[in-house]
Amino acid sequence: MTSLALLAGIQTVSEVMKDQDFSVYVDHLMKKEIIPALDLPKEELLQYAEQVQERFKNPFVKHELSSISLNSISKFKTRLLLVLKSYLEKEKKLPLREVASLAGYLFIYQGTRIQPIDNPEVIDFCKKAWETPATAVKTILGNADFWGEDLNQLTGLTEQVQLYVERLGKNEVRTIIQELN
Repeated sequence: MTSLALLAGIQTVSEVMKDQDFSVYVDHLMKKEIIPALDLPKEELLQYAEQVQERFKNPFVKHELSSISLNSISKFKTRLLLVLKSYLEKEKKLPLREVASLAGYLFIYQGTRIQPIDNPEVIDFCKKAWETPATAVKTILGNADFWGEDLNQLTGLTEQVQLYVERLGKNEVRTIIQELN
């Protein structure tokens, strides 16, 4: 969510939840991709998802998306990669909302529209990868130091991330979100 919201010009979590397209996206991300990938009681997870969304809507908490985006690659690895892989294994298809978010992060690491905030090694690697745009996605997804494995091995992931990155380059973030809703 964070990467795509930043690319859409949204600054805070509460603004995400006020935005009609993004609030639906967050709800669907949680209920249609994250919850089905987890091996916990569904009712408890749904209740938790509702509580999280209520916290996100709190206008008095100014949680800046730029702060959340700090060290995005390592956060994606620790928070969403296992969910993505579990969903792919269980559903036999990619969780497209998560994939779009991943594409958003990789797009941001170009450093052309938004400056990524990460350790210098990660930024330097991504900047060098983006010197060759045609292979940047494959190069970054293939960096086992980032992900603990070569993500190009996940069926269809590289191609789908590449597709989203190309569309983000055409400023289609809002269209992507609407299609995923």
